[in-house]
Amino acid sequence: MVYEAEGVGIAMALYMLKARNRQLSRPLSICSDSQALLKALSNQRPHPGHRILDKIHDFAEELHAKQDGLLNGDECRIVLAEVRVWKGSTNGVIYLQMHWVPGHSGNKRNERADEEAKKAAQGETSEAKFLPPFSCKPLPASVSALRQNFMSSILKTWK
Repeated sequence: MVYEAEGVGIAMALYMLKARNRQLSRPLSICSDSQALLKALSNQRPHPGHRILDKIHDFAEELHAKQDGLLNGDECRIVLAEVRVWKGSTNGVIYLQMHWVPGHSGNKRNERADEEAKKAAQGETSEAKFLPPFSCKPLPASVSALRQNFMSSILKTWK
């Protein structure tokens, strides 16, 4: 699926934001030129590429929890010291936005992301120690792609 590659990019952005140990005070905007990906993020039914979408949601939740800890750390420590349960805050911690940007429209950041994606597709990747563990595993084969390949081979044999 097209949005799997885009999805890995968004998951990487969230993973990198989560790795930062400082409070993020402004709204966070993550841009993608894949409308399919942005629509798929709101679809919770299982479908091809859902593994990547789950990672994006997981990383967003982990980023939110980490930012909650940075913003409300003192309050959290007091609650835990009193042997109560810290429920965390859901309001005012971070404001995460996903935006669509037209591809190949002169947007410098999008063009740079496309260049880096092409390098990765050609095997020029970062060292595994700098990447999140989920990105070091090969993507599972798409059932629809396997079916299409199988049907093509049957058609070729038949001809």
